[in-house]
Amino acid sequence: FIVPWLLVGAPAGLFLSVISDQKAKEVQKMSVKGTWKILMAPIALSLLHGVCVSCAYRTLGEVPALLWFFFAPVGAVYAIFAAEDGAKLLKSLNALMLLLGNRDIGQQLFEMREALKRDIRAINKTKNNW
Repeated sequence: FIVPWLLVGAPAGLFLSVISDQKAKEVQKMSVKGTWKILMAPIALSLLHGVCVSCAYRTLGEVPALLWFFFAPVGAVYAIFAAEDGAKLLKSLNALMLLLGNRDIGQQLFEMREALKRDIRAINKTKNNW
């Protein structure tokens, strides 16, 4: 269900990413990247939507083009949510793979935290008399 909208929206996302990277390099600030994407996304996505509707009208006829015109934006929103959830899932897989590769890592992390607590408390006690 989401795949067609991901395929249609991918060129716009790639285009916006490349343009925003160029603009960020021009002014040497990364904060421009997000601002540029927010400013340009409505324009690029509207143009892309118009092109897709006209292509649907020419190839499939009036009714499918009309359906695409009204339902494609809803599908695009769902595609954005799916992409965000997919990115979160991929980020969480890193920790899972680390855990599967080294089962003792949880215990090692706990021991490192306890040692750090002892060290910080010792420093505070000597310097601040806490």
